[in-house]
Amino acid sequence: MSFSKKHFSNILLFLSRVLLFFAFFAFAFIVIRFLFVGLYEDDRNSALALILLWAFLAYIFLPQVHRRLSSLYLPDYFIGRVRTTDGLLSNPVNLAVIGTEKSLINTMKNAGWCIAEELNWKTPIKMTKSSILKKSYKTAPVSSLFLFGKRQDITFQIEVAGNPHARHHVRFWKTPKNWSRKSLPNSTTS
Repeated sequence: MSFSKKHFSNILLFLSRVLLFFAFFAFAFIVIRFLFVGLYEDDRNSALALILLWAFLAYIFLPQVHRRLSSLYLPDYFIGRVRTTDGLLSNPVNLAVIGTEKSLINTMKNAGWCIAEELNWKTPIKMTKSSILKKSYKTAPVSSLFLFGKRQDITFQIEVAGNPHARHHVRFWKTPKNWSRKSLPNSTTS
């Protein structure tokens, strides 16, 4: 990761924490308003406050609580499942490939699979455009999943009948050395 990307990700992390901080204060303000001022003084403001309260609980507060609790009850060792960005268990690990990255890429391309683009600010625009115009987007990005604490190294996909919404995809990770010994609880490395 280059310095600029690392610096940019640190800035984004800081901004997200600031936003969360202000969101918690907004939440506290709405709750205090309901408790001390009452719901029925101004129906329009009460409806707006209820909608804001619901949005905060559904999209900010409860996901944060779930993310923190899942770190307590999900195991920290390899159990044959990948994780989402929130740390939740997701798809099972289905297969392992022994070989070089170059041979994997050649094999997958020869079978008709394309390397998926990395997610960036342009890709949602391309995806929206392909959906509206009903055009193929063979290299559309996929969401990130994590294994061994890192994002997938390479993702391949193939569209079903040229439909960008119906596609198969497969993610690959380079495994760390001795991963099978480190993956089990109470295992020893010799």
